[in-house]
Formats: sequence, C-alpha cells, structure tokens
Amino acid sequence: MAGKYLDWQGRCGFIAACTDVIDRSHASLAIMGPRFLFVRIPSNEPIGTMQFKFENRSHAAKVGREMREATSHLITSEIAEPYELKDPADIHRMANLATLLSYSRSAVYWDRMNKREIEFIPEPEFPIRAGEQLAQIWEAGGMLGLTEPECWEIVSRLALDSIPYVREPSCGLSRPARSRSRRLTCGQVAGSPGQAASVPLLS
Repeated sequence: MAGKYLDWQGRCGFIAACTDVIDRSHASLAIMGPRFLFVRIPSNEPIGTMQFKFENRSHAAKVGREMREATSHLITSEIAEPYELKDPADIHRMANLATLLSYSRSAVYWDRMNKREIEFIPEPEFPIRAGEQLAQIWEAGGMLGLTEPECWEIVSRLALDSIPYVREPSCGLSRPARSRSRRLTCGQVAGSPGQAASVPLLS
C-alpha cells in the first residue's frame, strides 16, 4: 500500500484563535465544564500595534527564520526537568487561582422568553480540572527554562484571561486591568480560598 506510516504515543495540545464573540457562548461551554484556557490579546493600543506591524513588514522573512531556528533549537536541545508543585505554599497558591477561575466562569441560565429572569444556576465547576491544567503549564515552565516567578505570571494571566468579560465587574476586574494581568500574582488576585469562593456569580 502506498504511503508512509508513523507511530507516535503521547499527548497532543490544541491551539485555536477566535474573537471575543466566543464569550456569547459562555453558558453553553460552561454547563458541562469548560475545557479551554484563554489568552486574550490586549486591544487597548491599536495604533501602536499597527505602527509596529508596518514598521516590521520588510522583516517578515527574518522574523520567520528566527522563529524556525528557535523552534528547532527547542526541539533538538536537551529538555530540562519540569518543576514539581509540592511546596505547600505553591499548592495553596495554585488552589486559590483555580478556585477563582472555576467560580468566576460558572454557568447561569436565563429564561429564554424573559431575559430578566434567572432560570437555573447550577453548582459551579469543581476546580480540579482548572487546577490540573494550570499546574501542568506551571510545571512545564521548568522544561522551557523559565523561572518560577515567570511561570506564575503565565498561569495567572491564563486564569484571568479565561474569565469571561461579562464577569469582570463581579470579580473586581476591568479591561485596563486585563491588559496588565501578566504583572498580577496569584496571591494578589485570589487571596484565600474563602475569598475566592465568595466571588459573586452575577454582576
């Protein structure tokens, strides 16, 4: 038979891009437990972004070559050991962040005929899935040569960006804060588990 067969065993990640319209489907995505983590691209500096784009149009080939070289180096280099999330303080910090995320994106169903009436509020997602996702990304940072503070910046941004925009007022967040989320630590955002659990479901 023509063709070539390649065998592979392991895990595969999935990356997709979309607009903020995905937040309109939040209720449908959340009812069975969200599976995705979001990274939202700040849009508060469109002019600066376009200026950077036009200034670097002639360097597209160079940038592409540098990206290929960096990717090749990452794949062919010796991979470092992942971090281990075993320190009690780190575990507590991750639990706070996962709880904040889970409670902030829980589903709320509105009456289809009367949008002002709440029809059903299911129990919020238990934070195990979100915590496992964030923990795996935090641990993988060690394999990429990142420092632990850098890993915390990444998972904190992922958690904040995965909260729908409509929930931001309830969580004490705003769009300007969203664009600065990389500088927020998990402890600053989540506080204690009790505080994280008290995040209101509705704005």
